[in-house]
Amino acid sequence: MDSKNSIRAQLRELFRERDCYTLVRPTANEKDLQTLNNIPEARLRPEFVTAVRGLKAVLSEKIKPKTFKNKPCTPV
Repeated sequence: MDSKNSIRAQLRELFRERDCYTLVRPTANEKDLQTLNNIPEARLRPEFVTAVRGLKAVLSEKIKPKTFKNKPCTPV
């Protein structure tokens, strides 16, 4: 039990700010859920697509880019 508490404490230290964001199920079709990365956005539930866009907007506002020597890093 002490190791679980230690892990929890470390996670709280690493992630001091936390938010919860609820997403609806992306599709009603069970088979589609198993291959979700291959499903076109048009076949996903509109509520899911809207919620994911909202989540991405929140993340882009809150996440600061990594820097190296005070310059932002960009993907290669």
